[in-house]
Amino acid sequence: MGTLELPKEFRIFLSHSDEPIFLVKACEDNKNFVFSCLNKALEKIIGFKTEKIRKKTPQEIFEEETGKRLENSFQKCVEAEENITSVESLVFSGSENKYRVKLSPIFEEDGIKQIVGSLHRVDEKKHVEDNVRLDSKKRHQLEKQLQDDNKDFKKSFNGIALADENGEIFHVNDDFLHMFDLNNKEEVLGKRPVELPVETEYEKTVDYLDMVSEGGISKREIKRLENNGRIFDIQLNLSSIQPEASDVSCMLVSFEDISEPEEKELELKLTQTSVDRAPVGIFWITPGGKFEYVNNEACDMLNYSRQELIGKKLSDIDLNYSPKARKERLRDMRKDPTTRVETEYITGDGEEFFVQVTGRYVNYQGRGFEIAFVEDITERKERQKELESIRKRLEMMAKNIDQAFFLMKADHSEILYFNQATIDLYGISPGELYSDPLAWTKNVVQEDFKDIIEPYLSRVTKNKFKKPVTLEYKIENTGEDIKYLKNRLYPVENNGELEHIIGVSEDITEEKQAKKKLENSLREKETLLSEVHHRVKNNLFLIISILDMQQLQSENPELKKALIKSTNRIHSMALIHQKIYGGGSIKELDFAEYIQELVNNLMNSFQLPDQNIEVEYKVDSAPMDLDQIIPCGLVVNELVSNAFQHGFDKKKEGKLWVTYGLDEGEYIIVIENNGRPLPFEFEITEDSSLGLKLVKKLVCNQLGGNIEIKNDQKVVFDISFPAEREN
Repeated sequence: MGTLELPKEFRIFLSHSDEPIFLVKACEDNKNFVFSCLNKALEKIIGFKTEKIRKKTPQEIFEEETGKRLENSFQKCVEAEENITSVESLVFSGSENKYRVKLSPIFEEDGIKQIVGSLHRVDEKKHVEDNVRLDSKKRHQLEKQLQDDNKDFKKSFNGIALADENGEIFHVNDDFLHMFDLNNKEEVLGKRPVELPVETEYEKTVDYLDMVSEGGISKREIKRLENNGRIFDIQLNLSSIQPEASDVSCMLVSFEDISEPEEKELELKLTQTSVDRAPVGIFWITPGGKFEYVNNEACDMLNYSRQELIGKKLSDIDLNYSPKARKERLRDMRKDPTTRVETEYITGDGEEFFVQVTGRYVNYQGRGFEIAFVEDITERKERQKELESIRKRLEMMAKNIDQAFFLMKADHSEILYFNQATIDLYGISPGELYSDPLAWTKNVVQEDFKDIIEPYLSRVTKNKFKKPVTLEYKIENTGEDIKYLKNRLYPVENNGELEHIIGVSEDITEEKQAKKKLENSLREKETLLSEVHHRVKNNLFLIISILDMQQLQSENPELKKALIKSTNRIHSMALIHQKIYGGGSIKELDFAEYIQELVNNLMNSFQLPDQNIEVEYKVDSAPMDLDQIIPCGLVVNELVSNAFQHGFDKKKEGKLWVTYGLDEGEYIIVIENNGRPLPFEFEITEDSSLGLKLVKKLVCNQLGGNIEIKNDQKVVFDISFPAEREN
């Protein structure tokens, strides 16, 4: 990095200038900066000579925070590529003060290589002294001379500014502030008129430094564009002055509005109409509290005429008025031009109401006034009172419920409210919650934290938490048994953005324990019922064995048939108990599987060796309640047995169709065969066989269904009954 060569004129100016000035050089990446030189005025401030700081970065020279702030300012200047001004708190020679840092980039062909900067103390007295470079005695001489010349700042109708020999403003009057739409003097102190925060042609009409060097008086007419778009004419008067017994020259700058009278009159009328018809009460109040002017809304608000209100005092309508508070308010307004308070007013009829008063202190024609803008906030106050009442009731409720209740910011950065139950339930202290809003998760067992808490936090982070969620997890507080908690979390949005999260937690340990006991009890009962079914099945198969032995020993054909039928009926029931014991549900079974096994068993029982009977199944997997399966099994047993005994008894070949399913809340069972047809217009009556009468009674009475018999090319028994039936 080469040594920076400064032009001779610049070195002379730098060494003799009272302005604290420095020069820094930007490295190739424009992210690091090193000092090139500084003048004696700055050496006195920072306590270092140029030789000590040359080629060093701010952080290598100064205290860490000061170095960072200076480097940040240099970086902003490079990025903006224009002059910047900022106020920084800097530490030099062990003393911390606020400085106004002004930086100007120096452009070269290949970019910004250098920055010229200056430092000014910001504290009021020092700031004025540094900018004006006049001691208090010289200023007094200057102001005295102005008074002697009948140039009184306070009573002038023109905007007046005083500037030092370098063209920087050090004093202005109130009309100057009003003319340029400024709030306070601090906005212009230390600036040149060309830097005023308004659009003006000033810089096109006068060279400020030339005017100072020439001396004498100059008048120019310029046009100024006001903030609301209106353009009006200003006469600019400049004169170089020098107090007696002083070698310091200053400049008096006077701005006079020379717009046409008609235009001014129109502006005045428009302003007056706007004020009179404003939707808020407007009062001009003297420092002593007397009303000088009120608008229409103020009269309507207080139920007085304008004549009645003019001359009254603030103490006549403000129920909270006190001389001490009035003095403090005026003092505050002089520091901060706009203040806001809430109070109570009383109307001419004695009605009291709440108001919000926004006050602004102005100086008009040498007199001070408060312009008060008054808004009736009675309805708002009543709503606030109602909301406060609701808030207190909710807070009281939250304190007394057993459930944990907490409210936090959406990013979990701050917990806004929690009740005592939160502390008790999660085993944490209030301090832990305030320092870490997610402290309620710290005692969650590791497995549940990973599987439940982390996915929830991820949803919140990704802004996918749109609907309430319920989390159930276990926590293990110090010195306590594991507890089961249920936490309901609710998102609270504002303009579509997640703003807050509400959590409501409760201890469900007893509920979980009771559920576990119930499940254990149910398993025990299922085991017991399974054992009962096993024993019933064994007993039924024992009966079947006895009947089979009896059937084998009997030589009576009719008795044999009766015993076979009884055996098949008992077998249809025993088969159900066998399936339940084999691992099926004690409440319902898959009837499709059962019906196929039942029909196959009947085929083995009735089909003769020389017969070829084919069975076609159309069955759906539709579970059926145990109370329905037993009668259905008996019905299928009777109809299939009847088909083999009477339909296929003298046929070598035949076909049996078995259909089962669930359709729109009804079970459907259809048994068809192409054996010998039934008699014409066959019906099941009291004269029918025992088996068919049993079928009709089971379907119509016990199952609450219907039987449709078709006797055309096939014998069809079409049975339907509701899946659910009231007792």
